Amino acid sequence: MRRIVAGMAAATMVLVPLTPALAEDLPPVQPVIEIAPEPEVPTLGPDLPAEVAPTEAVSAVVRTDDGTLEVATAPDVAALEQQTADDTVLAVDTPTRRYAMALPADDAGRDLQWGLNRLQAEDLWQRSNGSRVTVAILDTGVKASHPDLKGKIDKGYNAITNKAGARADNNGHGTFLAGMIVGKTNGSGIAGLAPGARIMPVKVLDSEGVGDSDDIARGIIWAVDNGADVINMSFGADTSNRVEAEAIDYARGAGVTLIAAGGNEGARLEMYPAAYPGVLGVGATDFDNKAASFSNRGSHIDVVAPGQGILSTFNGPKYTWTSGTSMSTAYVSAIAALAMSYSPGAGGEPLLQQIVATARDLGEEGRQTDTGAGMVDPAALLQQMGAGRAPGMPRDIAATGTPEGVARLTFTPAGGTTYVVRFKKGKKAPAGPSSGAKVAEGAGNWEPVTVELSGKNANKRYGFAVFVFGPSGTSRAVATLRPANWTLTESRSVPRNSTQKLQVGLRLPIFGWIGGWPLQLTTRQGGGNENVRRFVPSADGPDTFTVRDMRWSFHYQFTLLAPGFWNAASPQESQWINTTVSAKRGGRITGRVTPSKAASEVQLQRRAGNDWKTIATTQSKPNGRYSLPAKQGALRVYSPADLWHGPAANEL
Repeated sequence: MRRIVAGMAAATMVLVPLTPALAEDLPPVQPVIEIAPEPEVPTLGPDLPAEVAPTEAVSAVVRTDDGTLEVATAPDVAALEQQTADDTVLAVDTPTRRYAMALPADDAGRDLQWGLNRLQAEDLWQRSNGSRVTVAILDTGVKASHPDLKGKIDKGYNAITNKAGARADNNGHGTFLAGMIVGKTNGSGIAGLAPGARIMPVKVLDSEGVGDSDDIARGIIWAVDNGADVINMSFGADTSNRVEAEAIDYARGAGVTLIAAGGNEGARLEMYPAAYPGVLGVGATDFDNKAASFSNRGSHIDVVAPGQGILSTFNGPKYTWTSGTSMSTAYVSAIAALAMSYSPGAGGEPLLQQIVATARDLGEEGRQTDTGAGMVDPAALLQQMGAGRAPGMPRDIAATGTPEGVARLTFTPAGGTTYVVRFKKGKKAPAGPSSGAKVAEGAGNWEPVTVELSGKNANKRYGFAVFVFGPSGTSRAVATLRPANWTLTESRSVPRNSTQKLQVGLRLPIFGWIGGWPLQLTTRQGGGNENVRRFVPSADGPDTFTVRDMRWSFHYQFTLLAPGFWNAASPQESQWINTTVSAKRGGRITGRVTPSKAASEVQLQRRAGNDWKTIATTQSKPNGRYSLPAKQGALRVYSPADLWHGPAANEL
């Protein structure tokens, strides 16, 4: 046996016959035959709308000689007149474009699911939602009672105990993957990429996310025999196993679509089952469309998909965040379900080949060891399968806000489209092209667009919606701005050791600490340069940072930047540590500057009218002690502010 580890993943006419008696009393009815006049074929001229130009394309609904209705279209009026000369023209007009409306997901966490944007989920749902497809998740089981999964989970099978049922999860990994695939678009929680599909849970991993290859083989065979269309395997090890391989071959022979995780070691390391023939190996990408730092490299990586900072369902708290090739694999399994739902004859290795063939290069052209054939492109996949071109939902939509109240939206509209940007205050973005306030519009040409709105309240929530009108319909993409709740350490003074510890993290109601999202922490001291730190937090709680080399007197500001949030900033403050200078007359004037970190300037001053004139200067020792010559008159000892303390004076 081999141990396997999960990768954190008309109207009706009624005829009543007459009774005989009634029939005898009635006089014979002579049939009346009405002869309709020969219909006059109308000319098009009077029927045309006044605004139709003679050379403009025009169409008509006509009744032909056999009584059927047809629609005739011609490049101009003259051609249509000739085409419909023998028909009865019922209506004439110029063709106008109609758009299919996007099916929006307004779930509470939809704006946080950047992977759905990257994969153009709302475009896909206009063509397929995964219905009639069963995805077997071979994993730790699935919490079937989760509100986003309820009614979507079959009974399943526990391959470890060889018993029916896997509708519980004592780890959470399987539940997380299920949400990514079939999470309900019900207005709360999160949305899955193939919400119409069903999940067949097959437990092959224990509470620690570890399983044996024989249990995995048993689970694969059971899933095949019980009607699985897709098998998601978000686990792996770096050695093959003959029993497991035989089960994979059995599934291949049955035409089941097999998808597996590429591994999270961040190394050139082939993992199984991803490396078996007939299995699609999946790597992970980050927010920047680059291979995630943890994603393995090698010939077993066929494609990549979003896998960093993913929000989904969980079995402890209802939702959590995590990263891994497990997550990327779940997205690809959902894509396979969408394809098979759209085209029921699709599946198996031919479908895997189509997924690879339609992937988009990331960087250099051709296959790469870290990204395979590139980013999966489900819109291109469905187009290749006959669904037509997708409307063109922006993949990179994002919103940020500044402490000054500027709400900023960025996105890249596809070429050959037009767009309208709508904006509104509240938890949800505008639902339709006429809701909210129109704040921008234009034509897409694959160039980035930035929309900025000033005068907004950084403590309130706002939503942007971009409606894109493409060749085949209308698409909607959303981005919201949420207040960023984060705290600096409560100390109101700079510690004597000139360091400051900061706890930085983003915590949301319902969804908890955000993990895996790229955050940027900026600190500035005085008029100095900004110090920018980019980091990826975990979902376990806030990250702690130490800001070193703080000064005893300075101006400072801390800011935190995260996509989807207001740029949280502490107010700019001036901090002057309370400094004292003691002074004692004797043969010399002596004393001490407190506190002290290094040698500081100390001045002996004599009153001159309403001012003070410096008559002697010295440097204190590192411990703050100083010595100045004795002088006559109204004197004071003065220590000006420097890097290590604020100003202080003592009159003698």
